[in-house]
Amino acid sequence: MANRRATMHDVARLSGVSTATVSRVINQNGRFSPETEQRVRQVIRQLDFVPNQAAKDLRTRRSRLVGILVSRLSYEYVNSLVTKLEELLFEQGFIGIVCNISENYENEQTYLDAMFSMNICALIVFSSGRPIARPEGRSIPVIYINRMPEDLNDKLCCAIATDSVSAGYKACAALIEAGCRRVAIVRTLYGPDRRPRDREIGFMKALLESGCAYDEGLSVAVPVAGDYASAFASVNERLDQGQAADGYFCESDVYALSTIRSLEVHGLRVPEDVKVVGCNDMSIALYNNRAITTIRHQTEAICLKAIENMKRMLSGDELEQRHTVFDVELVRRQTL
Repeated sequence: MANRRATMHDVARLSGVSTATVSRVINQNGRFSPETEQRVRQVIRQLDFVPNQAAKDLRTRRSRLVGILVSRLSYEYVNSLVTKLEELLFEQGFIGIVCNISENYENEQTYLDAMFSMNICALIVFSSGRPIARPEGRSIPVIYINRMPEDLNDKLCCAIATDSVSAGYKACAALIEAGCRRVAIVRTLYGPDRRPRDREIGFMKALLESGCAYDEGLSVAVPVAGDYASAFASVNERLDQGQAADGYFCESDVYALSTIRSLEVHGLRVPEDVKVVGCNDMSIALYNNRAITTIRHQTEAICLKAIENMKRMLSGDELEQRHTVFDVELVRRQTL
């Protein structure tokens, strides 16, 4: 076996099943028992078997390549989503092709053209650029993650998102429940449209319901999105002015870590003097000297729903729901 590439016949022989059964397991198409699937997949791993996708596409005239368009892969939350999505796609017989545009939206169409030229069967979009236009004559499903499409009436289009309003609401409500009354938000600086983000909307809603006033002078706008140094400097500037809140909701765990470090520099203790809640449940929220209370998203459920909708659209089935929103969970740790 070491001198040649394993074939589907090898997998079938060692699994004790037919090649048709091996094909059904790989493509998740047809009936087979859990025991059979486990045995086949074990042999696939043992032989390091990789299906000849190109030959299969020629036979079936249907690609199993799925395009994945990402704004910025360096964001840990996005990276975790894409990694899980690729893993689940592979388990179901698809190959994910990831294109990371690094927020250079002028090049987005170039990446799309490249993926379409590879004959992708579906497109999953994590970017927030301009509307996606399919090539003429190509009716492929487009699934948007944490982004709303221009037209949800398109039968080959759906949106799947985490409930960002709930994230802001639950974080702020937890701070108020813990006794905070001067609650602030650490967020990314508004874009040109100055529209508040969903997390901030949820934050404001919790403040309003509790009767607590919002003080713009306590909150912090970070000019460089997702950047630790920029957040640290921005929080420092507020604290240098003597404007300290007793509770902070930070739109990301990076901002939460920056806020905690800045508070410590100014002689304030977390959580004794000031309480902090982050968002996205990134690794830095857990692996530091003070585990950060944060908001956790349903990463695997989002990815599974994306693949489920993709497969239904590929099969020509009508989606009962074109916009699915998953709730979030507050994870209590040492900063609340």
